[in-house]
Formats: sequence, structure tokens, C-alpha cells
Amino acid sequence: PFNPSTTLSLSLNEDSQVKVLVYNINGQIIDSIMDEYLFKGSHDIIWNAESFTSGMYFIKVHSNQGAITQKVLLVK
Repeated sequence: PFNPSTTLSLSLNEDSQVKVLVYNINGQIIDSIMDEYLFKGSHDIIWNAESFTSGMYFIKVHSNQGAITQKVLLVK
């Protein structure tokens, strides 16, 4: 659970275009956190959800290495 922001750590094995999207429980995209080229190594991605309501969200990270989804709970 988090309020109002959360940090995701990302480790890339190679330079990659990275897109990070937030989905609501209905599978709709509600926010785009990032769409940029990142160099290999560790990166912190912050989602400030201050303008969103409490609830369950899914943060999906797309890169050249594939995609991964993290479930998060916003509690206000």
C-alpha cells in the first residue's frame, strides 16, 4: 500500500526503450508514467497518484527485455 506516491526499481541488462503505463482494475490505461530510452543499469520510477482515487492499480513496464506487471494498492 502507498500514499500518495510509490517507487518502482527497474534493472535493465541492456539499453532499452522503456514504457511504463498504469491500468485500473478494469484494464483501462489511466496514466503514462514514462516513455523514454534508458541506459542499462538500475533506475527508479516514481508514480505520483495524488490525483487518483483509492484502489488497486497495475503498473506495467515494457522494455526490449519484455514486460512485467506490478500490482499496487493506493490508500488515501
